[in-house]
Amino acid sequence: MGKVLEAQQFHEEALNYYNQAIRMQPNDVRGFLNAGRILTCLRRYQEAEEIYLKAKAMLPLNEKPTDMETHVTPSHLQVYLGLASLLSKNKSRLEEADALYREAIRLRADYTAAYLSRGDVLLKLNRSKEAEDMYIRALQFDADNPNLYYNQSLI
Repeated sequence: MGKVLEAQQFHEEALNYYNQAIRMQPNDVRGFLNAGRILTCLRRYQEAEEIYLKAKAMLPLNEKPTDMETHVTPSHLQVYLGLASLLSKNKSRLEEADALYREAIRLRADYTAAYLSRGDVLLKLNRSKEAEDMYIRALQFDADNPNLYYNQSLI
């Protein structure tokens, strides 16, 4: 129901359903993702950040971090992108956003959305060579993605 209301631009009503979903299934990261997205649309950034951080805390990580990839669900990866996107709205927090994108890439090396978004943040940080490298690496996984070619052409 939340998705239907969200599609019709009834954000407050959708948020009520997403919050209900969180109460009913507090271990399901998708409710937190939906609520965070709506709170961001409503420009309630502090609340959105808090909800994304709760979702991020639910990520099942290995107790001993290694260079090996941790297998996570697409929803868990989306938490990193949602939070990083939110943080990148504030120019003083671009480095934090970059760190979240790097973590998403570390968790799943073929996650092209993280490369694309990290490239965008790197451009905002005036690190165009690194941004270009992100787009090139992403193309290795998704050679048919027009956004990667477009962003690369901007450099």
